Amino acid sequence: MAGFALRGAFALCLLILSCSPPPNSVAETAALPAGLPPITRAWTPADYSQAAAVLSQLPAAQLPHSNNGGDAARLVDRLTSSDILAPCMDTSLAVQDRIQQCLPIGDASRALLPHYMSAANQDRGLADDALRIQGFILQYADANAGLAREFMASIPRSDPSYDTRVSGLNQMRLGLAQMLRAGIISLQAPRVFTPATRTVFAQHLAQAYLDVAPDLPTETREQLTETLTQIAATDENPNVREAIARALRLH
Repeated sequence: MAGFALRGAFALCLLILSCSPPPNSVAETAALPAGLPPITRAWTPADYSQAAAVLSQLPAAQLPHSNNGGDAARLVDRLTSSDILAPCMDTSLAVQDRIQQCLPIGDASRALLPHYMSAANQDRGLADDALRIQGFILQYADANAGLAREFMASIPRSDPSYDTRVSGLNQMRLGLAQMLRAGIISLQAPRVFTPATRTVFAQHLAQAYLDVAPDLPTETREQLTETLTQIAATDENPNVREAIARALRLH
């Protein structure tokens, strides 16, 4: 998970720091690639995985994105819909079952998010979609943090596997911290993304910070808090400032 987050942050850094920004896309609406789940219904984690497998194999120029309009825009809506996470938070299921339902999302994201971010280096019209996908991953991280706490609470300390599970949990938390860092890097690029998309992303980042940060090592938490405090004080978008400031007040 940490490696995935770092790759995503690196790809966005390339996009943000590009010396010759690519032009916005003006591609015409095209048919969606074969093999995608229907976009006329809500998706499950398995649908998300299926879509990611198809899209991650496409050349950058063929990736559907919102600027295409029509079905392409609806596809991006599906890719970034919190409905996908519903099974992860269905408390009628045992926590182990919810974890198993959610695992495919993380695996699929390792292919999908870097692919969209890399493509955005070639076509700035994909930038907002890449940020929206990253925002969905922050929602996934948020859900994951809650599942991890619930799962560990169900394991007695006398369980022979307890120490091993704690070690795995700590590794997962490092990965979540990397996701937050990658999100902060993205948020600090006001000229790359539209204000509306940055605002929604800031809200996802703020919520993930609230749910993930309490479980992080003190030094990591303080570093994240310091950077977010700067954003809350100086970002040019008042809605971004308010979203982050609110999270800091509640933290």
